[in-house]
Amino acid sequence: MEAVAALGVVAAAIQFLEFSKNEPWAPVLSHQRFLTFAAQHGLWFYVQRQLESEPSLGLRQESEPPLLAYPIWANQDLNYVTRPTEGTIKTIQVILSVSADPNECFFGHSVWQYWLTIVHAARHGEIMVDDYKSLQRITIYMLEAVLI
Repeated sequence: MEAVAALGVVAAAIQFLEFSKNEPWAPVLSHQRFLTFAAQHGLWFYVQRQLESEPSLGLRQESEPPLLAYPIWANQDLNYVTRPTEGTIKTIQVILSVSADPNECFFGHSVWQYWLTIVHAARHGEIMVDDYKSLQRITIYMLEAVLI
């Protein structure tokens, strides 16, 4: 299990480096920490290891959204929410387990508000959704984090 997860992290790191150096928006991506990239791509094992070894990594950096926002945003575009992978759901659980605050504000709103906007839009048919059960699971994890 650990070897497979480690290979996934290595492959993602290579993809990140190739992507960030070959694209015109590379200067923007080069400021993104690999931890946020891993969170956005469901590499929960890497995220868990990093946060366990240095919990301060989970703290919000001055000019970027909270770490929890990255896996939340990973599976959506303007009109469609794809089914979150098990890796994405597990990443959300890991980040919440280290005391991430879904109510932390950035850009005038919290991750919780962004998430409820996604759920509301899906419920009212404003965006298409692959899998409502995954949305329910993520909502429950976030509720548990807020209520604890």
